[in-house]
Amino acid sequence: MSESNTMRARLLDQAPIPGAYRKAYEDALRSLFERRLSGWERVRYLVPTAGGLTAATLLLSLALTEPATTPPVTRGLLFGLAVLGAGWFAIGMRVLRKGSVHLVRDRRTVVRAALLCTALQMAFFAWRCTSDTDALPGLLVSSTLFLLAVGFWIEQSIREARLFAREERLRSRLAELRVEDRE
Repeated sequence: MSESNTMRARLLDQAPIPGAYRKAYEDALRSLFERRLSGWERVRYLVPTAGGLTAATLLLSLALTEPATTPPVTRGLLFGLAVLGAGWFAIGMRVLRKGSVHLVRDRRTVVRAALLCTALQMAFFAWRCTSDTDALPGLLVSSTLFLLAVGFWIEQSIREARLFAREERLRSRLAELRVEDRE
């Protein structure tokens, strides 16, 4: 449970909300944080989901069928990349199965996965550059992708701050309605 969800639960337990207000509050929260996927957004999630499954399948088959003379580092990298592909597949399937995206939890997961993948790519190419200068273009491309992922992380952090601010305004409006009801 995120820090915001924990705080929300504690506040609601301390000052119980009457049934009608609680339902309206929970509906407003759901509409604030959860968004149904449009047709285009389904495609946007379907492409990396299919790519993750394809990559996981191909890389795992390569790792399992490479000759015995294949260096253990290469085999380990193939397994690791297959796990990353499977992770992308799992993230995408969860969102597609729900048919909606949670604007904090799901997007944060995607951004973290992108940061992890690009950081690992960058680390691999940096390691390869120590013994092979032909890996330099890979390092430059992976560094660029990492910087893009950092940009997405910053954008997501700003979105989350805005959503949490809207949640606070919703909570204060609910408190105002409760006070008006008592009067």
